[in-house]
Amino acid sequence: DVDGNNNVALIGDIISRSDGDTVERMINFVEISDANNEGINLSLQVLSSVADARSLNDLNFGNDEQLQVDRLMEEAVFSAANSEDGAMYLANIMSKGSEESIYMMMDTIGQVGETFAESTLALEVLSSMADNESFDDMNFGDQGQDLFDDMMEDAVYSAAYSDDGAEMLGSMMANGSEESMGMMMNTISMVGETDPNSSLALEVLSSMAENDYLDDMNFGDQGQDLFDNMMEDAVYSAAYTDDGAEMLGSMMANGSEE
Repeated sequence: DVDGNNNVALIGDIISRSDGDTVERMINFVEISDANNEGINLSLQVLSSVADARSLNDLNFGNDEQLQVDRLMEEAVFSAANSEDGAMYLANIMSKGSEESIYMMMDTIGQVGETFAESTLALEVLSSMADNESFDDMNFGDQGQDLFDDMMEDAVYSAAYSDDGAEMLGSMMANGSEESMGMMMNTISMVGETDPNSSLALEVLSSMAENDYLDDMNFGDQGQDLFDNMMEDAVYSAAYTDDGAEMLGSMMANGSEE
């Protein structure tokens, strides 16, 4: 039963400790299982299990093994796009992965967004990371920061067309770093400029108010300007939104004095 947690953990342990031939056999098994059992997403579960057990940082594969693991990781990311809990697994892998594996995942998540216009995978992964307070532990080099920024941008744009997108963005803003908050607010503003009918700023701030996030927000000067602009956009869009007044009332009831 490939769905069993014990089997998944065992496969992950074997991959993390074995020689090249054994790694290849196990990865082939995982790929065949995924191909023959739609929806089990064994590749995702196994990689998440490896991350839990030993941390992907501690794994030293030879070139051949690394290529196989990279291939499995790409397949895992694409399978996550059609998986109910795929984003949760990806978030776990990203929070514990090596710099190289994190870059590869972010790059592949970007490819998923380009391949499937309706995909909210970037949003779901970042939201899951925010919920687990993984954001503060992420350290990127320049290349990684660019990939992360692109992923954040994709997440914000997809939130505008997702039923619970505003709630996920609110959680990300409440748990993100000052830089990521600034980027989100800037991109939310761009969404408003692109689509005059967008009420994304209003929905995000309303969700943050309902979850008592607004009191905990600390901005620098630049961040405060972005937040003020976002608040202004929210108030104006409320005038043309069916439940805008209700959302503004919630924001006023839960907001700071300023």
